[in-house]
Amino acid sequence: MAMWKLYLRTSEGIAIRSTFGRLTSALPQFKKTHKGRTAHDGLIRIQIGKVRYVDFDDSVLSGGAGIMLKRKSFEHEREIRAIAVDDAVELWPENPSPFPAGGEIVKVNLNELIEQIFVAPEAAVWFKDLVDRVIKAFGFAFPVIKSDLDKDPVF
Repeated sequence: MAMWKLYLRTSEGIAIRSTFGRLTSALPQFKKTHKGRTAHDGLIRIQIGKVRYVDFDDSVLSGGAGIMLKRKSFEHEREIRAIAVDDAVELWPENPSPFPAGGEIVKVNLNELIEQIFVAPEAAVWFKDLVDRVIKAFGFAFPVIKSDLDKDPVF
């Protein structure tokens, strides 16, 4: 319930449930041809790992690990990150940024990725109905469940 309150400005919102296995299945490995370079294709790999939550005042950062670090105050998120790594950086060290401004678009298989969609517990009925209709309009059939976190527990 705390995360619904923390991340929503209104009572309308969704959370997507997935798993580490679903994420790894949904993300591809693919080749990308780099314009203006030799005939080599660079393989873009997707690396997935748990975010480490650290106190930046006390931690020693090394290498490229910074992208997998986040402030300790966000530890409740238990986040994992997927990072696109371009092996061509090693092939062409004179141009270490082959990704265009804004990054690289990576297509994912949403049927593989999404297990369930939860609607915020305080959302109105019309909002859940809207989420159902949008999912169906795009040809998906994810289960949409209204979170019951605001209900009183049954003893």
